[in-house]
Amino acid sequence: MTDYNAITELETNPGAPGTSSLWKRWWKNPLAMFEGALGAPRLQLGALENPTAGAVPRSRRIGAFTTAASTEVTVHSFGFGQSGSVRVTAGHRTTSALYPATLKIKRVRNGVSTDLITYTTTSTANVARSLDVSFIPGDEVLITHVIGSSGTSTMQDPSFLTGGESLWPFATGVELE
Repeated sequence: MTDYNAITELETNPGAPGTSSLWKRWWKNPLAMFEGALGAPRLQLGALENPTAGAVPRSRRIGAFTTAASTEVTVHSFGFGQSGSVRVTAGHRTTSALYPATLKIKRVRNGVSTDLITYTTTSTANVARSLDVSFIPGDEVLITHVIGSSGTSTMQDPSFLTGGESLWPFATGVELE
């Protein structure tokens, strides 16, 4: 780990000489800050970029996920460490038009789960689902599905997409102070 060495006000006053020691600290201190060195300033949540919903995959599960359960099954979820928005996408189908399948996109905020949208399908071919979801630090967004009394529900490639910005994962189920 890189050591953090403070730069004094006197060293940066007008007319102060640019020493090799000063230049090295200007170069190494940002590394020490990002590494969490003792005494270094800490990165604040507000410094993280605010994602916007877009077309660049940032978190996804590739494949087909099938359930015959009559209770909701979470296939993909993400806990957010910053504020912004994300596009949530997935394909969805059922085994038979006789057995409707349901896909939900939910957000959990401060321990309260909210269904943002519920899609039901009787299609045996994948139906593309998409919703732009806003979030704040500590939120968790879930993609779930369920089948009624018979048949199977299949979810394909559930994903979280942005306009190219990074997503910072965060522990969920805890309150922020």
